[in-house]
Amino acid sequence: MSFNASQKIDILTFLKQKHALPVLVFLTLINIIALQILNTPLKTAAAPAGIVSFELAGQLQQSLIILDSWQGKIATIAAPYP
Repeated sequence: MSFNASQKIDILTFLKQKHALPVLVFLTLINIIALQILNTPLKTAAAPAGIVSFELAGQLQQSLIILDSWQGKIATIAAPYP
C-alpha cells in the first residue's frame, strides 16, 4: 500500500492529536477542580449553587440579595487588597 504526501501529513496530524487528547483532558480536570474550589465560598443560603445562582438570578432584586450574602469574608477572598 502506498501513500501520497498529503496522506502522510494527515497521519502525522492524527498521531499528534492522539497525544494532545490526554493533555487536554488533564487540563480540563485541573480547571474543573480550580473552579470548584473558587466557587465553594460563594455558596450561601441565598446562592446555593454559588456563582451559577447569581448568573441565573433573572431579576435585579434576587441578584442584589445574592451579592449581599457574599459580603464580609467572601468579599475579602475575592478582593484581598484595599
